[in-house]
Amino acid sequence: MASLPGSIHTCSVQVVTVGGTTQVLSSGPQVVFVWCESAKIDAPYSCPLLSPDDIVIEATSTGTTIATSPDPSADHLSPRDLPAVGQLVFDAPQSGTYDIRLTRPIPNGVFVAKSPGTTFRSTIPVGVLAVFGGAALIFSLVLLARRVRWNFAGAPPVDVPEN
Repeated sequence: MASLPGSIHTCSVQVVTVGGTTQVLSSGPQVVFVWCESAKIDAPYSCPLLSPDDIVIEATSTGTTIATSPDPSADHLSPRDLPAVGQLVFDAPQSGTYDIRLTRPIPNGVFVAKSPGTTFRSTIPVGVLAVFGGAALIFSLVLLARRVRWNFAGAPPVDVPEN
């Protein structure tokens, strides 16, 4: 299980329990992660299962309950050097504060974070532009080099016939 460099690994994670918590979320896709445990070093991890009925997420400004669904990608993160697996996803309609609580105890609780897949997908347009920009730069340098070589080669001017 890999950690997500630079984002969640370096910040503190708000653990959600039955008592609940209030968390500021940005708009867009969010993932509910569960902590996984291992009985001993190098043993397989055991992750508690979480269903949409196990968590309640409400926008504090409107009191609207946000629906969750199973996470098809099963995102993996390792904040605090502990593995966590995304089990539910939801879409925060707007940036703001949300009240989040579990309806039943989950060992070690859960936490909510921005979807790592969304973060990656948001960098794709920048990557595409960088590739095209790099190709255009190389093409321009090749044309410039050919032009400079042509001028220094002392090639005779080309006569263009008049009509």
